[in-house]
Amino acid sequence: MSKRRKSFAQRLSLIVIALISVLFVGVLAIVAQTCRHLIADEATKSAANLLDATIADVEKELHSVEVAAANTAWMVEGHEGDDAYLQNLTRKLVESNEHIVGSAVAFVADYHAGRHYYAPYSWIDAETGEVKSTHLGSEAYDYFLMDWFQIPALTKKECWTEPYYDEEGGEQWICTYSRPLFDKAGKLYAVVTADISLEWLSSKFDSIHPYKDSFTVLISRNGSYVSAPDRSWLRGATIFSVAADKEDKRAWETSINMVKGLKGSAEFEDGGKSYFGVYGPISNGWSASIICPYSSVLARTTEMNLVVLTVALAGLFGLFLLCRASIERAASPLRKFSESAMSIAKGNFHTKLPEIKTEDEIMQLRDSFDYMQDSLTQYIQDLKTTTAGKQRLESELNIAHDIQMQMLPKNFADITLADVYADIHPAKEVGGDLYDVTSRKDMLYFAVGDVSGKGVSAALIMAITRSSLRFVGGHGVALNDMVGKINRSLSENNESGMFVTLLLGRINTETRLLEYCNAGHNPPVIIPRNGDPYFLPLIPNLVVGVMDDFQFEMQSRQLEEGDTIVMYTDGVTEAEDPDKNQYGEDRLLAWARTVTPEMTAKEATDRLSADLKRFTRGNEQNDDITILIIRT
Repeated sequence: MSKRRKSFAQRLSLIVIALISVLFVGVLAIVAQTCRHLIADEATKSAANLLDATIADVEKELHSVEVAAANTAWMVEGHEGDDAYLQNLTRKLVESNEHIVGSAVAFVADYHAGRHYYAPYSWIDAETGEVKSTHLGSEAYDYFLMDWFQIPALTKKECWTEPYYDEEGGEQWICTYSRPLFDKAGKLYAVVTADISLEWLSSKFDSIHPYKDSFTVLISRNGSYVSAPDRSWLRGATIFSVAADKEDKRAWETSINMVKGLKGSAEFEDGGKSYFGVYGPISNGWSASIICPYSSVLARTTEMNLVVLTVALAGLFGLFLLCRASIERAASPLRKFSESAMSIAKGNFHTKLPEIKTEDEIMQLRDSFDYMQDSLTQYIQDLKTTTAGKQRLESELNIAHDIQMQMLPKNFADITLADVYADIHPAKEVGGDLYDVTSRKDMLYFAVGDVSGKGVSAALIMAITRSSLRFVGGHGVALNDMVGKINRSLSENNESGMFVTLLLGRINTETRLLEYCNAGHNPPVIIPRNGDPYFLPLIPNLVVGVMDDFQFEMQSRQLEEGDTIVMYTDGVTEAEDPDKNQYGEDRLLAWARTVTPEMTAKEATDRLSADLKRFTRGNEQNDDITILIIRT
């Protein structure tokens, strides 16, 4: 009696099952590890979403503090010497905002005759809850040296201080929002403050517990703790001093990223336990983080592994039955499909597919191949059409670039009243920067502007603005009236919300009197023939295109023969090197000191462009760059 031979389908099924059985333990380990990573990833995403929501909530409340302080700052003007009014003002600010525990209006030294220190202050007594008032400032408490006064005084910008203990007022750990006040000459005369309690912020973050034993931290821009699970950390500890005690260097790297204002996640170990954390920046320069132990997140992983094991065993048995029933029938058409697939891969999308009569997975596979052939053919056709359309668009943008450049004056040889030269480099094919120079009798008119945004929309606004300049310009017309007419023209039907920064001026070449009107533009650099360069003082008028009835103010300054005026857009000072450092106003002044009286306006322009190119070191230009230089 002959030995019965096993069928191909049976033998192949047994081989498949044998291989799967051998690898089963490895597969189970991979599945378990994959489940662990999936759960960890989902936990990280969940914590990140919770952190983002909390940050948004905190930013909203911090913004309310900033807005309240800003509103108070407006109310100080005109009442600088009214002590009762100022005390009541700080008191109202504390009473009307649940998060503000103290407020002061601190004036600069000797602002009021006979009073070296003058700072009306109100705060909430931590024990009684009553709002009290006093005056800050003494030899023992010289508030001129405090961060909340010095930083805005030096930077001339509002800021949040590092956490500190307020001994003079509320006697509690606080952070202060400071907003400087300036007189009409732009000189600092006082600082308005709003204090928030660290206990309030700590309780806000303490309520976040996405998992058991998780905790949150909130740090300032320099790494000092604003909120932490250990209240002792709020009294001088920084995230770096705590991270230095950890064995895992990843905790130190995470601390650096948080101070840099980055957003991300990290894993590290501490005391033999594994943790993961998510962190993100807050708009005022602070950073927050949620830290969770993996042991809490993966507590039910073992139960999930048992479920996976049961499903895998059931699948193994079902696979054996399926292989035995299907492999023999599927082998022949699969080989033909392989040949067809090879032909299609070589580019023959019209390859004839084998005929399948059975209505099963092989039929579906054939239909899929048929659909793939049609899709590939349509895709190639669409790709050709898209490529042609892109080439046409690029051609049209190049034409638009040429038209835009032709709108700007290039031939400065016709201007005999002064040595003039200008250069413009759009960040894209078309841009939103503009300049104009023209002369009438003994008057030299000039303008430099920058449209908000870039690209085609900015180029359209640029064209409208330049046309308006030529339309409203005229001998004897006040510059502020000219700017006002342009403003009203752009403000009408400005549904896009775009605006223009503009500097308009004229020079009497006989008397060298410079008259100018600024609309939110960068201050020009004046390079005297004999003397150090300086920025031309500007009145902070509103930008053009926002408020149609805004009243612009004009200024004037007497120039000397040989003085040079350097006008530019913010693409110059905000040009970045590969390390994200900006060119800035200090480097612009340093360049201005290298300009000699013998240089022409073109030579000075070329020299500034070359200095920008050296600084950026090939970094991609992120904004339009325009330079206009006039030498009287």
